[in-house]
Amino acid sequence: MNLDDQTARLKKRGCCFRCLYTSHVSKRCKVRVNCENSGKRHHAVMCPNAKTDGYLCHKEANGVKNVEHFKTLPNPTCSSNVFLQTLVVLLRSENEDFAERALKDTRSQKSCIMKEATVKMNYIAVRETTLVHTLFGAADDRQRHLEYRIFVSDVRKKYHCTFNVLHQEKICSEIRLMPEGFFSKELEANGIDLTDKDYFPLCSSPIIHLLIGADIVGQLMTGKILNFSCGLTTIKTLFGWTLFGKSPSSSNSNSTMMVIDLLVNECIINDL
Repeated sequence: MNLDDQTARLKKRGCCFRCLYTSHVSKRCKVRVNCENSGKRHHAVMCPNAKTDGYLCHKEANGVKNVEHFKTLPNPTCSSNVFLQTLVVLLRSENEDFAERALKDTRSQKSCIMKEATVKMNYIAVRETTLVHTLFGAADDRQRHLEYRIFVSDVRKKYHCTFNVLHQEKICSEIRLMPEGFFSKELEANGIDLTDKDYFPLCSSPIIHLLIGADIVGQLMTGKILNFSCGLTTIKTLFGWTLFGKSPSSSNSNSTMMVIDLLVNECIINDL
């Protein structure tokens, strides 16, 4: 898609040509944005000097694209009674809001969104990034990702923010839903609503659509942490409460274990 097509699409959607947001025009835009190609006050996707391919903008020097190293560590082996930090958030656009499951994981340097969600939300990519995914300290293959700027809020719409994410075909294997458990009384006693438990019925599916990585997690922390007598821990974020830890329920030592790998391609063991 060339610049004229981009301009026509943004005009049809009522977006600012400078920052790509709605509700104002570029003449009244107060958002500080600088093009990484020309340094001027417009988004890279709207730069007339950029080489475009669809929605993509490439920044090249001496014919070589900028490459960023992206470190992603696999999750440790976990059984079905280990809870991960899942949330339910609202992915928002100018037309619709969708409740989707998100996973908070600080071992991923970048935040990511499933390609399926970008299509459903009709998000426009702001640029393309080439990353070198690293596994166990060794460089893996280079991968190209579209980068999107998304608008996210908590389910009650009391807090909202925008941040950049990379598109991914699949973020991780399916993560179990939060069950009704022995910790329910402690949640009730402390007035805690777990978003992935109380608001899951609003979600379109149990699949994780958003990975909130180390680049964003710190900005969402409130400092409120509660340790339950059962050994589980709850943390309050600006998107709501999340729970993690190992359930004290007994488990069979011969039970099948599952490893959830985030953003890691299948590898041959000799290549590691």
